[in-house]
Amino acid sequence: MCPLRAMYRRIGVSAQGGFAPPKWNEQVGAFVLNFNKRVTQASVKNFQLTTSDDPDTVFLQFGRVGKDVFNMDFKFPFSPFQAFAICLSSFDYKLCCE
Repeated sequence: MCPLRAMYRRIGVSAQGGFAPPKWNEQVGAFVLNFNKRVTQASVKNFQLTTSDDPDTVFLQFGRVGKDVFNMDFKFPFSPFQAFAICLSSFDYKLCCE
């Protein structure tokens, strides 16, 4: 079982949740996520976690705002430690992509 799904079950978030799917933007000509001006640079490390029950509610978002600067926003049911650990894991998985 995926460690993230196991954590979802422990903290009561639907296991059907996951990463928010990007939407196609005609103006940019690419897939984009709405970070509400909290993320300013494109990166393979940018992500948002939602649930299938309410895909418009973002529980955790992480994204690049500078060369080596990132922004993390989270809310219940994530603790600061859990949110940081999930965001930190995105660096290990995507090291080869940039």
